[in-house]
Amino acid sequence: AAPAAAPAAAPAAAPAAAPAPAPAAGGAPEPFKVSGSYQTDVTDLLGRMKAATAFKKGDAGMKEVVEDARSAMNTFIAYYRRNNKVAGAASFSTLYTAISTLSGHFQNYGSEYPVPEKRKKRLGQQYAEIEKAVTRGR
Repeated sequence: AAPAAAPAAAPAAAPAAAPAPAPAAGGAPEPFKVSGSYQTDVTDLLGRMKAATAFKKGDAGMKEVVEDARSAMNTFIAYYRRNNKVAGAASFSTLYTAISTLSGHFQNYGSEYPVPEKRKKRLGQQYAEIEKAVTRGR
């Protein structure tokens, strides 16, 4: 019975550890702070958004990670929306759409309702587009 319990615990622990690297370090996610470097801030925000998107129903810590991501999204948009150099960038446009989608989901369904697979798939595509555009400096 012990060997069966160990493999069952490992897969359950892996998804929880992968989407939320920030809480693992100190128990609670570090608050998002705008650094002024667009590429750094996008990378940090995307990590938080991916963590919030990855949860499944009943996963522990979901509410805290989602609330952290929502706060980070609001802070990011409040800062960069006024920046004309960034606001016209392709990555910002796609990121704004992804933020709107994710924020709208949690606004309507609450912090403890996971993102449905169809929406998760679309967000995953948007995250990949954003990462590609940011690495190209767009």
